[in-house]
Amino acid sequence: MAERLVIKIGSNVLTRADGTLDVTRMSALVDQIVRLRGLGYEIIVVSSGAVACGRSLVRKHGKLDSVEQRQLYSAVGQVRLINLYYSLFRDYGISIGQVLTMKESFATRKEYLNQRSCMEVMLANGVIPIVNENDTVSVTELMFTDNDELSGLVASMMDAQNLVILSNIDGIYDGDPADPASKVIRRVEPDDDLSGYIRTGKSSFGRGGMLTKTSIAQKVALEGIRVIIANGNKDNILADLAACLGGRENLTPALTPVFTEFVPAAPQRAEGHHRQRRRQLAAGGSNRRRGRIRGGRHHSHPGRKGPRRGARQVFILQRGGGRKPRQTRPQATGAL
Repeated sequence: MAERLVIKIGSNVLTRADGTLDVTRMSALVDQIVRLRGLGYEIIVVSSGAVACGRSLVRKHGKLDSVEQRQLYSAVGQVRLINLYYSLFRDYGISIGQVLTMKESFATRKEYLNQRSCMEVMLANGVIPIVNENDTVSVTELMFTDNDELSGLVASMMDAQNLVILSNIDGIYDGDPADPASKVIRRVEPDDDLSGYIRTGKSSFGRGGMLTKTSIAQKVALEGIRVIIANGNKDNILADLAACLGGRENLTPALTPVFTEFVPAAPQRAEGHHRQRRRQLAAGGSNRRRGRIRGGRHHSHPGRKGPRRGARQVFILQRGGGRKPRQTRPQATGAL
C-alpha cells in the first residue's frame, strides 16, 4: 500500500515580502511533489495562498473590515490559486481536484464522511486533492485556527502516515530563532514539554504561529502520525525530507536538511470507533458539537422499532464508516 503524505504549504512559504503570491516557489514545490509521487507516495496538499492571490488582483473600493477583506481576497484569489496548481501539475500529466472545507464539516458526521469519501476516490484515481478552508463562508468562531489545524484534521481523517508542515523557519528552536546561539530541536517525543521554547507571535501573512503548529503537531503525533515542521523556502526540502526519513533514494546531493520531527506514538490497540473518534477530537474537533460527530442510527428500546420518546440520539463513529448505537437517557422535549 502506498504511503500517504499530507503536505501543508503555509502562507509565508507562498507569499513574497510585499504580500503577493510567489509563483516561482510554488512551481518548485510542485516539482518536488511530483517527484515524491513518483516514489510511490499518495499526496494530499493543504495549501494557503488564496488571500495573497486575491490581494494582488483586486483593488478594494472603500474601507473594509478584516472579515470582508478576507472574504473578498479569498473569493477572487482561490480561483487563481487553483488554476496555477492546475497548470503546474498539468505539465506533468497529473490531475488535481479542489476541496474547500469548513470547520463545521469536521463536526457533522455526514459531511465528515462525504469529504473523506471524496478524497479517497480522488486518490484512488490518481488525482491530487488540493485542500483549503472556504474563507468566503467561514467567519470568526467557525474558522479554523489556521491551515495547520486543517492539515492535522485532514491527516487524521485520511489515515496518513506523515504530515509535513512547511513554514518559513527550519523548525522548533530551543530559543529565539533570531539568536545565533539557538538551535533547532531535531526530535520531539510524545511526552516532551515544549512550552518553554514557543513564542506566541503569529506569522506575517498567516493566522497562526509556531504555538499553533506545535500544539497541532503533538496532538497528531499522539495518533501515530509522524509530523515534520520544516522550512518550505529551502530548495529541494521535500525531496531531501523523503530521502532522509524514508530511507529512499537520495534525490539531491544536499546535506541532511534541518527540521523538527514529532515522533509518532506507538499504535494504541483499541476498538476502531474509539480510535477514530480520538483522532478527530485530538486534531482539534469541537467538543461542543460532539454529538453531531457521532451521528448515525437511532438507539432503540428493546421491543420497539424506533427511538424512545424524548430519547437523545447519540451515535459512535467506527472505522470504515460503520455506526454503533450508544446507551442514551431521556431528555427534555426538544433537546438534541
